[in-house]
Amino acid sequence: MAATKKRIILIEGKQTEHPSFFFSLQSKGYEVDLARNGVNAVAKMTEHPADIAVLDAASLHTSGKQIISSLKKKFPKLHIILIVDESYDKSKLSTEADIVLTHPFTLHKLMNRINVILADSERDSIVDAGSLKFDPELQIVFSHGNSFALTPRVSALLEMLIDNQGNIVPREDLYREVWKTDNVDDMRTLDVHIRWLREAIEEDPKHPKLLQTIRGKGYRLLLPNQVL
Repeated sequence: MAATKKRIILIEGKQTEHPSFFFSLQSKGYEVDLARNGVNAVAKMTEHPADIAVLDAASLHTSGKQIISSLKKKFPKLHIILIVDESYDKSKLSTEADIVLTHPFTLHKLMNRINVILADSERDSIVDAGSLKFDPELQIVFSHGNSFALTPRVSALLEMLIDNQGNIVPREDLYREVWKTDNVDDMRTLDVHIRWLREAIEEDPKHPKLLQTIRGKGYRLLLPNQVL
């Protein structure tokens, strides 16, 4: 039996400065519904549930917050990709969007994000903790509406910190485990990798809230919710 096609609902305005992805998504094998506003999207979703909503807020000249809130209230498990333009006020960013893309971007980038979301929904190895989602196999972390591909060592650091979340992990233990060495005389490279990890998961890397430095001891990862 052939696999059921994944359904995407594309929410965009009638007039947009950016090319519609409707036909491109159809050509990739997805069933695509087109909605012109949030009310229309909810109505279409009620009749034909979708796996992913792609909301082009830039074409609607809106932040997309109200539309996302309406969709999530009605369909709490719906995955949402929010599209904004460069003038978008990031302080108004909806935390309910899975991924945020900023124009201009390529179809390839959009397809990559869609494929990651669909892969995540079919896997049970995903760490899901509020604003933080981590796929240790694909080495991708989602935080505050953005996705980041991690290097193998940054990914290993995050995985070790998650395994010990809430507890202080000594610097020496992190270095020995991730770098596979007992030589801990010079761990400056650990500082660099911790900085890269914070840039991926923190809303404000210069004022970290999730990954805390415990002076003289090590690091502690505090997640907003329990790791599933």
